[in-house]
Amino acid sequence: MRLRTFWAGVAWAGCALLLTLVAIPVARAASPSVSDPVIRQAGDLIEWGRWKEARELLAQAVAAPDPPGEEAARAARSAFYAHILLQFGDLDQALKLTKQAVASDGDCALCHLYRFEAMAQRAKTLSQIRAYWQLSKMKHELEKAESLDPTLGDVQWAWIDLDLGLPALAGGSSKDAYLHADRLAALDPVDGWLARATIATSDKKPDQALEDYRKAASQDTADPRGSFALGKAFYERAEYAQAAEALAHAFELNRRSVLYSGYYAANLARMNKFDQAKAVLASGQKEHPNSRLGDFLVAQALREQNRNFAWAKQLLAGYLAVPAEPGQASADEARKLLASLG
Repeated sequence: MRLRTFWAGVAWAGCALLLTLVAIPVARAASPSVSDPVIRQAGDLIEWGRWKEARELLAQAVAAPDPPGEEAARAARSAFYAHILLQFGDLDQALKLTKQAVASDGDCALCHLYRFEAMAQRAKTLSQIRAYWQLSKMKHELEKAESLDPTLGDVQWAWIDLDLGLPALAGGSSKDAYLHADRLAALDPVDGWLARATIATSDKKPDQALEDYRKAASQDTADPRGSFALGKAFYERAEYAQAAEALAHAFELNRRSVLYSGYYAANLARMNKFDQAKAVLASGQKEHPNSRLGDFLVAQALREQNRNFAWAKQLLAGYLAVPAEPGQASADEARKLLASLG
């Protein structure tokens, strides 16, 4: 199970505090301490890019009556549900749920972690001065989460995002981020190298980031996260031949991921292997018919190659037939691409 794919980070522009969502290319392996089966299942869905299914699962779990002695599980589930709702733009409900979760179980590391995330997102709506004064409260939530569960790697990811987003005068630095990456590596070597790649990317060192992704992929050939991250990095550099093996490996290891199948299909289309791309898309749609990232990515590839516009139109019609997942192309973006096909 994986907990994170997106995180609330902090960025500064001049003296202004700007909070953004920092996209992380792959999610991290769950802490062994996260044993709740509902959260673990939802985390898997999130890792696979299937946020809508995770939202439905947690909504049902939070709404169900608690069996006796399950108060702690409800608090953690509510906090994780808030994490999901934030990705759908429901800040008010996320703030409410995380506040209730922390009040219900002050010893819940996940509750404090996602309370931080909701507070960070809320700070985006505040004035510069008010947002600045929220920073110490946000850090307190992370410190509490870390003290309650030192094995929860998502806390280290949150610190990394904070370190990379804050200016030096406010305490941010790549050096501190690398310290948290080292702590991640002690928990999960793959995760550690993914974190280092994220830091290198933030430092505008793409070649170093690529090398770090290579090391992530080599840590455990049975773990698709490193291979996918490496393949996606090559894909984004338009080095499709180099991306092919890594993306194929990730897809074969986990066909349930809309991310893996989507990028693999798009990479095949970029290499003019259209029959194979169609087969991968069909496999992905069989697993997750309501999450069709691959349709958009392949249509985008066809448009840029000026190839097979009829197929691209069919793919975009399929993409527009269902709501997009958080972090994926919006309906407006899909319609704009469709209009460009004539």
